[in-house]
Formats: sequence, structure tokens, C-alpha cells
Amino acid sequence: MNVMELEAVKYYTPSEATRALALIRGIVKDLRDESRELKLLADDLEEGIFDDPVARRCRERVERYHEELDELGCYYEERPAGDGVVKFPAIIDNREVFLCWRADEEEVMYYHEIDDGYEARKLIPVDWIDV
Repeated sequence: MNVMELEAVKYYTPSEATRALALIRGIVKDLRDESRELKLLADDLEEGIFDDPVARRCRERVERYHEELDELGCYYEERPAGDGVVKFPAIIDNREVFLCWRADEEEVMYYHEIDDGYEARKLIPVDWIDV
């Protein structure tokens, strides 16, 4: 699904995305903590994970954190490396791109083309920062 085809897309500038991190950092931390807990429960419970009330509440909280990020107009994506990234839709040089932030980064410094993944991210050129 091409995210940019959805109605009412919120486009961020690099500066807006960095300012939004004050709120997003907490949501991502909570989401990652709950996801780790859910994984531990899944490992312990194996097939019973879907019937377990603790696991169900944990899944509901994970879904709620994803919804909070969606409401802010950004998207969380878990990576195989075990870390996650938040993608912010943006328009740069008349192109739709994703600004890309990983939880251990101080600010939003990278972007990648819509059809590319995390591995293709590049530093945001300085002249785009206040676009």
C-alpha cells in the first residue's frame, strides 16, 4: 500500500518531525516495551498466546500505540534487526518521501524514497532542513 495515496496525509518538514519527537519518543518506548513483553509471553505460552488475558491486553496496548502514531500522521515499522523506525511522510524537491527516525537518534536526520526501505536512507541535505 502506498501511504501517500491515503486521504488527508500529514506531511512533515524535517524540523516539524524533529519537534514531534518529544511526544513520539515516549510512544515508541512504550510500544517497544509492550512488544518485547508480548514476545516473552508468546515464547512462554506458545499456542495459548491467543487465549491468555495478559497477552490479549498486551496486544491491545501495542495496537493502541500504533493508532496513536497513525493519528500523528507517522508510521512505526519494526525491523528484523530488532529496532524500529518511525516514518514521516514529507514532500522534498516536489517528491513524496519518508523522513526516517530510529529511536537511538537525537533528531530526524534521514529520509528515503517512498518505494525504498530503511537500508536506502540518506542524510537529509542541509538545504532541506527548514523546507
